[in-house]
Parts: sequence; C-alpha cells; structure tokens
Amino acid sequence: MDSRCFDPTKAPLFSPLPGNLTAHIELGTGQSADASGKEPIEITEDLGKANVILSKMDDESGQHRPVLDFDFPARLLPSSTEGHFHLLIDKPMSWEVYSALLVAMKDAGLLEEGYVNAALRRGYTAVRLPWIKKPKPEPEPVLPSDPEDPFA
Repeated sequence: MDSRCFDPTKAPLFSPLPGNLTAHIELGTGQSADASGKEPIEITEDLGKANVILSKMDDESGQHRPVLDFDFPARLLPSSTEGHFHLLIDKPMSWEVYSALLVAMKDAGLLEEGYVNAALRRGYTAVRLPWIKKPKPEPEPVLPSDPEDPFA
C-alpha cells in the first residue's frame, strides 16, 4: 500500500500540476530497470491509481515542467505581485555554487536575467519580506491637449 497525503475516499483528487503526466510506479520495491535502463512505469490519468506526477507534460510538445524532490526544507512564499512567488531553500552552499545555480536557473528561464545580474554584482540575492509591498508607481502626469491653454 502506498502512502498518500489524504484519503482519496474522503477528498476529491486533483493534479497538483495540471498538464503534467501522472503515473503508477512500484515505489520502494527495488524493482530493477528494464533493458533500456528505465523503471517500469504505467502512465495513467486515473488519479486514484497514480502515485507520482512526472515532469513530462501530457501533450506532444516534449516539454518538461520542473518536479523536484528536495531532501531539505524549502518554502514557497507568495510575492506582493499576484501569481509570483519567492522560493527559500534551507540548504547552505558556497557563493561559488550558489552563483552557478543562479546562472543555470536564468539559462533555464526560471529567473529573470536582471535579477541574476544584480545578485552577481551584489554578492547575494534578496526578496521582500512577505508583509512588505512593492511601492506603487507614480502616475504619469496628464498634459493639457493645448499647451497654450492649461484648462483645455
């Protein structure tokens, strides 16, 4: 019997990343890979049968969306910009290793180039604390349609 975060008989099942493939793999059985070196896997849309979500998308694009297994604490906090987030990873590393990770994440399109370049220049990364909101931009001044008549 595999472990689940919730009882499927009491809660509706939904994919945590719609658009990615789900599958059933014999987890922790020590089954060896086949001749191709791949583990036996059964792709299924039945979330009652699936026990893993794959990085592979469920279309013909050949694209992947990262599905990662961190063996250390991490937090995903919402940014003050809706739909944006801050990832905090509790895994100490040297600046050399961290800066290489930042560049790799930029190259993969996961981080903005300007953010990475600023971090490399400063020697650290930073994000706003959850209760700090971005300042609202100043509105553009409205110029009169007729510069000779300020009331036009």
